[in-house]
Amino acid sequence: MKKLICVLLSFVFLFSFSACKSEPLAGDVGTIVKFGSYEQDNDLENGKEEIEWLVLAKEGDKSLIISKQILDAQAYNSEDAAVVWESSSLRTWLNTTFLDDAFSASEQEKILSTSVKNEVDTEDKIFLLSSDEAEDYFSSAKSRQASSTAYAQARGAKVYDGFSGWWLRTRGHVRYGAHYVFTDGKVISDGITVSSSFVGVRPALWVNL
Repeated sequence: MKKLICVLLSFVFLFSFSACKSEPLAGDVGTIVKFGSYEQDNDLENGKEEIEWLVLAKEGDKSLIISKQILDAQAYNSEDAAVVWESSSLRTWLNTTFLDDAFSASEQEKILSTSVKNEVDTEDKIFLLSSDEAEDYFSSAKSRQASSTAYAQARGAKVYDGFSGWWLRTRGHVRYGAHYVFTDGKVISDGITVSSSFVGVRPALWVNL
C-alpha cells in the first residue's frame, strides 16, 4: 500500500511539473506584457490606459515587443514625397511625441536604443517593423491582424471586419508609398501613399523588462 501511494505521488508530481513547464512565463515570446500608458478608450477625462504589448522575440534580458492593438492613426509622412524611414515624419513623432507621452522617465530608461536596418540605418528607441520582420515574427496573415483602439479610430483609423491596417517602415514599390499590413493581415509590398492618414500605427521597441 505504501509503495502504491509513493507511485501515485510521484505521478502527480511529474504531471504537475509537466503542466507547469508547458505554461509560458510572463515575458516569453507570444505572451502579453503591460508597459507604459496611452490614450485608448477615447475618454480623455479618465486618463490614459496601460498599453498591452505582444512579445515577438527575446534575447537574454531584452525583449522585442509590439503593441497588441493599433494605438494611433498617422501618415507615414506629412506630405507626399519619396521618403525613407530615416526622414519620415512618423519616425520623428514616434521618437519624440509618442515616446514622451507613453512612457515615464524611468520607463524610458528601460527602452533600448536600437540599430534599425533600412535603406539608411537609424538609431531609434521606437520604430516600425520592416516587411521582412512582419513576415518573420508573425507565423501567418491571421496573426498579423490587429484591431484599433477607440482613440485610433477617432484619429482616423479605418476599420473593416473589426481590423485596421498598420504601417511598416519599408519603402513601397509605388511612387511616394510605404509598405503596410492590410486588414486581412497580408503585407502589401506595393504600398500605399505615405500621406495616408487612415493607416494605423503599431509601435515596436526593444526593452529590458
